[in-house]
Amino acid sequence: MPSHPPGMTPAVAAPVVLDAWGGPDHAPVLLLLHGFSDSGPCWADAIERWRQTFSVVTWDARGHGRSPRFTADQLAVGPGALMVADAVTAAEQLAARSGAAIGVVGHSMGGSTAAGLALARPDLVAALVLEDPALPGLPGGPGENQAEWGAEQVRGLQQIAAEPVASLEAARLRHPRWPSSEFDPWLQAKLDTDLGMTANGRILNEDNAFEVARLLAVPTLVVTGTDGVIWHADAVAALRSAAGPQVRVKVLEGADHCVRRTRTEEFHALVDPWLRERLGVR
Repeated sequence: MPSHPPGMTPAVAAPVVLDAWGGPDHAPVLLLLHGFSDSGPCWADAIERWRQTFSVVTWDARGHGRSPRFTADQLAVGPGALMVADAVTAAEQLAARSGAAIGVVGHSMGGSTAAGLALARPDLVAALVLEDPALPGLPGGPGENQAEWGAEQVRGLQQIAAEPVASLEAARLRHPRWPSSEFDPWLQAKLDTDLGMTANGRILNEDNAFEVARLLAVPTLVVTGTDGVIWHADAVAALRSAAGPQVRVKVLEGADHCVRRTRTEEFHALVDPWLRERLGVR
């Protein structure tokens, strides 16, 4: 397996690659779980911001980046379920090492995994941020027909692999507000993604979105936008109706599926104080 890129050190001996990016002494741990076809380094801008306050750890989810690929047997069980199990293992080790429950931020597929972690082991999670999470149960969402959604993702990744330079330039033009530090990792992650994990159309944790919102027992902030997002306006209204007392929902106007990239300052102005308060940072 390739060595760790500059700036990273191995975090814990988890079944997937986790990298520690540093932070103040004795700072609470913040674990970042990326979306489908991203990887840990794709959080580049957020890492620089958050490691001023937190001990930041990213992972490459199984099937992504430098982590192991899925075996045929694992695909039969379902990638989503195994990624939740990986996240539980990682959180157990990080919490044991730090002596406290951790903060978790999950985007899209990573939001699905993060929610599954918080449901399975709420004792390990002190604060949970879900950035436009991909959860089954939403009409028109990726969970409604995962096989079709997975096939669409494969076509897009194959096109990027065929024309990586042109794809990178197109991404820069399409997303002028993205932090510039995240474009190169975005491309590399696309080239490193295991396309086989889409084969059976079960990429996501299979817990129903509204049941998740009702059952979450840890402080949770769901952040979404209004432009090409999974949580469109009707779904947000339904989420607010279903959500338990620990779940807060915030919509940032004009943000797309990658909220923190298209509305970076607004995202951090909302999320960072919320995390600091719940993770005990003064």
